[in-house]
Amino acid sequence: MNDLQTAGHYHRCYREKATVNYIIGGYRGLEFMDITGGDDHYRHNWVRGTCQYGIMPANGLSYMPPHSCGCYMESKIFGFVTLANSRPSWDLTTTAPRLEPGPAYGTVAVTDSYAGEWPTFRYDSRRSATTVNPLPTTASIQWQTDVGGKLSAATVADDKVLMADITGHRIVALDAIDGNLLWSYTAGGRIDSPPTAYNGMVFFGSNDGYVYNLALSDGRLIWRFRAAPVPLYAMAQGNVESIWPVHGSILVQNDTIYFAVGRSSYLDEGIHIYGLNPQTGAIQYSTQRTSIHAGVDTSTDDGLGAIAITQNIEDYKTRTHPDYSDAFSMAGGVISDVLSGDGASVYMKSLQFDNNLVEQAEKKAHYFSTSSVLDGEENHRSHAIYGTGDFSRTTVAYSWIVYNPNNWGDCAIGVPFGLKLAFNDNKIWGVLRGTSYKKYVSNYKYVLYSKDLGSYSGPDFESPGDAYTFDWQQNIEMRARAMLCAGSYIYGSSQEFVQANYDENIISVYFTA
Repeated sequence: MNDLQTAGHYHRCYREKATVNYIIGGYRGLEFMDITGGDDHYRHNWVRGTCQYGIMPANGLSYMPPHSCGCYMESKIFGFVTLANSRPSWDLTTTAPRLEPGPAYGTVAVTDSYAGEWPTFRYDSRRSATTVNPLPTTASIQWQTDVGGKLSAATVADDKVLMADITGHRIVALDAIDGNLLWSYTAGGRIDSPPTAYNGMVFFGSNDGYVYNLALSDGRLIWRFRAAPVPLYAMAQGNVESIWPVHGSILVQNDTIYFAVGRSSYLDEGIHIYGLNPQTGAIQYSTQRTSIHAGVDTSTDDGLGAIAITQNIEDYKTRTHPDYSDAFSMAGGVISDVLSGDGASVYMKSLQFDNNLVEQAEKKAHYFSTSSVLDGEENHRSHAIYGTGDFSRTTVAYSWIVYNPNNWGDCAIGVPFGLKLAFNDNKIWGVLRGTSYKKYVSNYKYVLYSKDLGSYSGPDFESPGDAYTFDWQQNIEMRARAMLCAGSYIYGSSQEFVQANYDENIISVYFTA
């Protein structure tokens, strides 16, 4: 029963459930209390039920509806999922080949990368959404093409517009000049984000557990690599997909392609991260990230009651640490997301690796999201952030705290954040939500200071007395659906087309149909 101890939360978020064998608590996530007389107790903090209703145990399974919880944002699984009992062990051996050469294998000449175009998701490996290349100050339709399906964002390389037909399992290439369809390629599963173009090749991952490499010129398969440990599948959104899906957008850095496969470090042998040779598909680097389940930590119990209580971490009666996490973050856990990189490091949410995929203890600031960088919904607990990804230092994602730092213990997110962000080496632009939407520009100093940030690492750390103010901010009557910086202008999209010159304190805003 000790492993069911916890502190910080309380039974408020949703109803608890019971079966003939278990009482299933909802204190932090799911706490299975064995009522058959045995000692078969388990606690799963990384699972949350939806508000009020919670989860449904049935058919020997646990059904978890979608939620918008702001706790454990770095570790909780999202979506409508069904969980089964874990297997005693996984047989990760298989005779199926990992690398499958295609008809174009070894025939595609390496070409230059595509400076000045938009070859990957959010422009570059940092996911900055910023290019020095200017765009026109007015917009007009040059062409339009009916591709069909649910389309991802686009990437552009070698005068080709590339995008994923998400539900159609396709990558399509259009002529950037006239919009004509040049080629398409159908993969074995959903593709959740646009592909990456690099040196005459097109890389993308799929929910079938594979990473694909196509010839940019004609879409022929160069190779595909089975990233999933074994070919094991389940039903998802009316499709058959791998237990270990791969995000569509692939990171290219130092002539290596990087990607993560899997959903959660707590599920199905965790998350596997690979670095492959782009030409041959050979594995150059790999690592596996798994997490242990929360348990009792008594390392701070001196038996004298002399330890100061840390709210949400220490139990006020026993003075013990009954968790490896506090109420709002979960140490060690992580869910999969699109990778980013800065040339020296590879990032996935709160994790940082060197180019050899060795995990680093020292954290550097990078672009990430409290939920997912692919989250296109305005969930009021999801924010784009430029920081280290240390969720125990990021405070919580609840908007009533984030946007009103005097409301709850002077806590706030202490680094640049917003619904949308774009940045270069000197500035960060963002859109905030409050009583109205606001666009702003900041340098890399802290936007807001929180007394709970402590020695939070990041660029240009500011003391409490030097809390930074925006260079400028302005209300906007729109909900920004997209944002980028090009040349001397910030561009956003909603129902209108928006443009703002960021070089001056006086802002010009243009709206066109």
